[in-house]
Amino acid sequence: MFTGQFGPRSVADTPHPHINLTVEIGAGETRREHQVALENYFAPEDEIAAQIIDHIAAAQSRIRFMAFVFTSEEIAAAMLARAQAGVVVQGVVEKRNIESEYSQYERLRAAVHDVLLDGNPYILHHKVIIIDDATVILGSYNFTASAEKSNDENLLVIHDPEVAALFVAEFGRVYEQARAAD
Repeated sequence: MFTGQFGPRSVADTPHPHINLTVEIGAGETRREHQVALENYFAPEDEIAAQIIDHIAAAQSRIRFMAFVFTSEEIAAAMLARAQAGVVVQGVVEKRNIESEYSQYERLRAAVHDVLLDGNPYILHHKVIIIDDATVILGSYNFTASAEKSNDENLLVIHDPEVAALFVAEFGRVYEQARAAD
């Protein structure tokens, strides 16, 4: 990525460290320091789908996701495997992208029943997975083969329940407007 080569020609030498940040939360007397653990990855060189699948496989209680595009059979299979193990899977997918022959919407909807279409009249552009209300996976990376193999993409994995709570609230807002396919 840093050699002037992009997409599939990108060299697999980009850093993806695990980072611990100290952040300040609150204001005034409620202000406190808080540690947040991060991982960062870049596609296509870091094989992001494998990172996402590893995190999904570790889910113990709940997976929530919001997806602009979801065509990755592998990521869908990982979610379905966790659902079969008793993990609750909920999702909202942008309705404009479910007509693709590769869309995983129907597959996920048929298996877990709690995968809905975005209900707002505009575009749901989120690319987020929340695991066990403690880990958030987000970035420019769509859950697609193009994101995995062709596009220059980024992904952050944030391990922090307080940050996750913000995304759970956003998921709740989006989910409240969502609906099943007609």
